[in-house]
Amino acid sequence: MRCFVRVASAIALTMVLAISWSVRASAAKPPPFYLKPGDRVVFYGDSITDQRLYTTYIESYCVSRFPNDHFTFIHSGWGGDRVTGGAVVQSIRA
Repeated sequence: MRCFVRVASAIALTMVLAISWSVRASAAKPPPFYLKPGDRVVFYGDSITDQRLYTTYIESYCVSRFPNDHFTFIHSGWGGDRVTGGAVVQSIRA
């Protein structure tokens, strides 16, 4: 009887571990990245964009996270200028 309890416990533990591993493996899959190889990213703004601090963080992340995908980053900030109507998002694919 003891042997049966041990075997049943081992099977139950194995099943729980297998189910938790499969749930974790399926949940760990990251969503696809928005940028595709060859895309251009334009940072359009005022003095904060001209500073290139935050835009450089984004560029560094993309270049280090996806080293084989070649993106082009254009920093187009102008200190003292105001940006109005710059909310246009367009994907340019060659």
